[in-house]
Amino acid sequence: MRTVWPWLVLAWLVAWCCWPLLNSGEHIFIGRISTDAAVTLWFYDLIARSDVLPYGLSDFDWPSPWLRGREFPSAVDASMVAPLGRLVDWPRRWGVVQTAVLGGNALGAALLARAVGCRGAAIVVAGGLALLNRQLWFDLVAARMNAVWPGLAAAALGAWLLTLNRQLPTAQRLAMVGAASWLGALAGAVYPPYLAMLAPAGLSLGLGVLVRQRRWSGLLWGALPVAAALIWIGGDLSEMAALRSNRQLTDLQCPDSVHALDAAWLVRFDAIDGLSLPGLSVVSWVLAPLALLHPRRGAAVVIAGMVAVLMALSMGPCPSLDGVALSQWQTLDWVALWRPLERLTDYGRLASGAVLLLAVLGALGVDALRRLWSPLSLLVAGACLTWGAGLLMAEIRQPDKWHAFDVPLTAQFLETAEPGAAAELPFDRSQQFLSVIAHPDRPRVNPLKAGPRLQTNPFLLWLIQLGRGKPAVADFDLYDLDSARVRWVLLEPGRCRQGGAPSLVCSEAGISAVSELLGVPQRVADGRLLVWDLEALEGLPPSADEP
Repeated sequence: MRTVWPWLVLAWLVAWCCWPLLNSGEHIFIGRISTDAAVTLWFYDLIARSDVLPYGLSDFDWPSPWLRGREFPSAVDASMVAPLGRLVDWPRRWGVVQTAVLGGNALGAALLARAVGCRGAAIVVAGGLALLNRQLWFDLVAARMNAVWPGLAAAALGAWLLTLNRQLPTAQRLAMVGAASWLGALAGAVYPPYLAMLAPAGLSLGLGVLVRQRRWSGLLWGALPVAAALIWIGGDLSEMAALRSNRQLTDLQCPDSVHALDAAWLVRFDAIDGLSLPGLSVVSWVLAPLALLHPRRGAAVVIAGMVAVLMALSMGPCPSLDGVALSQWQTLDWVALWRPLERLTDYGRLASGAVLLLAVLGALGVDALRRLWSPLSLLVAGACLTWGAGLLMAEIRQPDKWHAFDVPLTAQFLETAEPGAAAELPFDRSQQFLSVIAHPDRPRVNPLKAGPRLQTNPFLLWLIQLGRGKPAVADFDLYDLDSARVRWVLLEPGRCRQGGAPSLVCSEAGISAVSELLGVPQRVADGRLLVWDLEALEGLPPSADEP
């Protein structure tokens, strides 16, 4: 029981901190449901309701959807939480997904702390500080889901360090080899930069273990999981590296308040922003100095050095304090060190990795107190985690980060309508994804991406131009309409008032033009939705039937 209680306490802490996510009713915890965030919600939902990993993204771009591998090179993160997502319906599904991610990060940090020699309350501190990682919640509320899994890399590193421990029985070491291989492959497939951030500290710690044991045969044990993981995902890593190498660098600005952290944000004492701005909670730092009291202070120094490097890099090539540049990047030659990092990861993610290492430092500090007097370690751990949870909960509960999931009118209609593909006008980067989440069992003509899409069917080309608010020439006939295999054309004028919506299809003239071609629409939901049933269309006016 002495070895189990820290993990039980950590599980309780995860459940307590994540209870607002699990008990949110019809609301979801997110900054806004639009653009990339809406795409992420839809993609996780797609993977959760798919029995096998889909080859094509068939919810959109009917009848020629994009290939999944082209738009989403990795679906490992969504696949890991898909079984949990199937347990509940939307929108509670999203809270379950977020809880699983946060719990995984806490578990990964705790395992790493255990591997470097921590016990008891120190394990709870490592997992708790990783759970309260403010940078992680900042990415979580923005639905940047591939970047909220640093715990996978930490767990892989912890399992790898345990493979080097010759005091473990052979069976346990082999189990750790398998765990390190699997976790390392998952971490590399989800977000490889986190592995790169933790690798230097991991190699240094591993070398220290080998030196203490004076048994260099441990090199073979350490090489086994690395080789297995590379064999497992080496091809995927090559593809991701090729995509990243083609990524265009942004125009460098000084100061850069979008991609980099301001020096004032590295230690935040308040909870007033509601996670609208990045930054590190002061709680992440307070226990770190105590790590120097630990007998393994060499490990503490190595981890602290890596934290310092990551923190410096997270401020970007033009560090600033309260929005004022501390140096002019134009005069510094070492700016070249920063720029390649932008192709690999946002600067702020480097701070996320640093906080995870700070959690391990804090755990070493509490473990040092445990060795002096166990009740003191419990008191310090409880006070620190209570303080951190209070600050974070104050931000999490701010109303502007909770949004009701209102089922779009189009989804309400399609749920009871006859089968057939549909086009939802106007095209947008929010409601069309929510419509598919609410009623996914029919394809949409709506494009997944905002860019150009090759389309040869004149009727579909007309619909796409119309949905994007561009001048649309009705140069199609009944054959084109039949071959498109579209049953429903839906126009929701309410989407036109949500900002950035096309103007042509939303105007009375636009609605009249569509009605002249497709007939008088059916008005449902008190006229808030216009519906054209193309199977009821008996003919086209001469302007459309004759090119």
